Amino acid sequence: MPRGIGKHPRAAALYAFATLALSAAFVPTASAFDTAPHGDMTESAMRDEGSNLTAATIARADNWFMDMYGTSGSNPYSGHAPVLNELLGGAYGAREHWSKQLTESSYHSHFDSTIPNAATTKGSTDEWDRIRSQVYWTTQTLKEQQDPLGLLALIGMSLHTVQDFYAHTNFSEPKGIGIFAAPGWDTLNFGLTPTWWDIPRATRDGQDVFTGTTPGHRVHGYFRDPASKAMAKDWPGAKAVNPNVFNNTYMAAYFASRQWIQAIRNWLNDPALWARTMSFNKYAGDARKDVRGGYYMSTYAGHWSGEGEPWTPDNAGHRGWGGSLVGAQQETAAYFKGVGKTPVRKKFEKILPFMWSIRFGLVDDTKAPIPSSQPIQANTRFVRYQLLNYASSDLTDPLADDADDYSRAKIAGQEFISPIIQAHDRFSFPDPYYPFTFIKPIAKNATFNAPVREITVRLKTSDSRYAGTDDNIYLRINSGQRFQLDKRLYDDFERGDDDTYSLPIDAAARAGLSIRDIRLLRIEKSSDGVAGGYKLGEVTVRVNGVQLGKATVNKWLEDDHRSYTIPGFRANGPSGLSVPVWMDLREDDILYGADDQGDVNKFDARNSVVTAYYPGSTEQRLVKGGSAHGGRLNWGGDKAQMTYKLETIETFVPQPPPPPTAPDITFTQFEPSGFTVKNVGNAPSGAFNVQIITGTPQTFNYPVAGLAPGASASQSTGFGCLLLTGTADSAGQVAESNEANNGATYAPDIC
Repeated sequence: MPRGIGKHPRAAALYAFATLALSAAFVPTASAFDTAPHGDMTESAMRDEGSNLTAATIARADNWFMDMYGTSGSNPYSGHAPVLNELLGGAYGAREHWSKQLTESSYHSHFDSTIPNAATTKGSTDEWDRIRSQVYWTTQTLKEQQDPLGLLALIGMSLHTVQDFYAHTNFSEPKGIGIFAAPGWDTLNFGLTPTWWDIPRATRDGQDVFTGTTPGHRVHGYFRDPASKAMAKDWPGAKAVNPNVFNNTYMAAYFASRQWIQAIRNWLNDPALWARTMSFNKYAGDARKDVRGGYYMSTYAGHWSGEGEPWTPDNAGHRGWGGSLVGAQQETAAYFKGVGKTPVRKKFEKILPFMWSIRFGLVDDTKAPIPSSQPIQANTRFVRYQLLNYASSDLTDPLADDADDYSRAKIAGQEFISPIIQAHDRFSFPDPYYPFTFIKPIAKNATFNAPVREITVRLKTSDSRYAGTDDNIYLRINSGQRFQLDKRLYDDFERGDDDTYSLPIDAAARAGLSIRDIRLLRIEKSSDGVAGGYKLGEVTVRVNGVQLGKATVNKWLEDDHRSYTIPGFRANGPSGLSVPVWMDLREDDILYGADDQGDVNKFDARNSVVTAYYPGSTEQRLVKGGSAHGGRLNWGGDKAQMTYKLETIETFVPQPPPPPTAPDITFTQFEPSGFTVKNVGNAPSGAFNVQIITGTPQTFNYPVAGLAPGASASQSTGFGCLLLTGTADSAGQVAESNEANNGATYAPDIC
């Protein structure tokens, strides 16, 4: 059902109720990276610094808690919202009564106008120094306590503050955005994506860095605000910036996140505790519940990754098809009443006050150094996935309600999920909307196993009497995986049949099925049923359209011999630079049960799409659902289509400064008969003198009027068989880039 304005009377009634009851009760706003960019880059940075998935998920949950606790005034379960909000939000009696220490600590930790002197570079400098000191001393406390879960909480929450700096300020913008100039670090030879700590303090002090909520400057801005007014870089389509600026901001925040994690590891100086932290394996299920709550509350509030909030009377600049009043109320209640305070959130509450309200002495670069991010930047590129449009006329709700669609992807093993577009069976992201966008950092030397995109099996049943069967037939590819050959509303494996089957590998493909996982090709039959055995005639197996195995069999599969292994197959799955990408299209069904699956794969028994993307290229495809190799009734979801685009965003790191602009005089020939001098520098030399001293000794001087870059001058001499010493620019008339290459000697062998 659309959680915007529904078409059906039931939907309209629910919407009217929700508007009246919730418009003033619960639509929290955010002024930072939206939840998805925060979470995605936190998970990427943690995994790229060596953490397991559980530790990365915990840090991701802690990162989101910073926004949740920071919007306590609009959260009916916080104990800080008005009583009417609590009643209408269904929270009365279930409030958590967050302490003021918690709410203040979160509120002041977003690197925005809540910091002193937010309009000045000094304000940012002071805040960075404060944050570094708080995190440094908290790290020492957690080291004493040997607390890996506390370290993950500290990493996740402090990364939120680190990342907010790049979304909230003009630091990562080029010159000329809006009406106030930004630093434009690339013009100062610091590249497009430097971090705060990559710029020398003296250089930073000479630039104007300010937050997007500073009076007299551009405001932070919202969904529809233009660049002349706003500075928000919260999501890929933020109106304040063009996509390239968002890309640079996202990349800088990712590099800063890894830089920050490395700094905390160094400050901790406890390899054993760090190893336990990065391999932490408790509370995985709780962390997933917290992250799930963050997704649904954020997407229904319109702050997962842009696309706009649901309609309320006072948010004309925020409205869009991305939010849902009903969804926000239901999912917020589900989280606070159904999940409650997990051990992960309890630890967050314990550590959070250290971020603001407990003060420590300041630390400097000597005590708490922060490593450069340049080595990371030099070895990183980014893969960007975009869903440009979709259509899902069959993927609709009951009673003719338009669909509420979203997309998922898995890029190089990391899962991504988009916002939900409410009440649109088809969408092409007109302005101010922006395509669903996922950004994944990839090490430049990273290699991946080639993914399995599809598997088809052509099976010929023998024409012998009783050759057919009603038993199940499978293709086994290794000791733990096999897939059933089946067509719906179709009498499979009858005598003389020649059928091709598409195997249902969607779940395996999402889990990362690669060609290397295919260790054998074996046809298996289930235990003999009433009809007994099955006589297999021929079998051909294709993977990604390539024939991997074929055999003429003519063998009965029955009794204790119910399998046939195709001979001659050898596993061949070389790794390469191509990045595996899995993607799908789904429909949100908060009122009608489980979410519906869109079919965007042309094969039967398949819904999702897999590709192998080569970095540096651009891949754009329209994919449509279908039922190739299907039966009379197909296996799969509701037919749909979507256009996706994959491209690479390269990192532009600082280049070494050009050689100084200066002349450089040297000899290219030096003999008794004469000499040649050349200006090998990159500027004109002006007049200079060449001096030659013979072994007798005698001194001779030869003036040269001057040389252009690359020019030479020659002089005949005729000294004969003498020891000679020459000096170009002997009087020091030319300021050269290299003063050490002005000499030459000639020593005769025999006279």
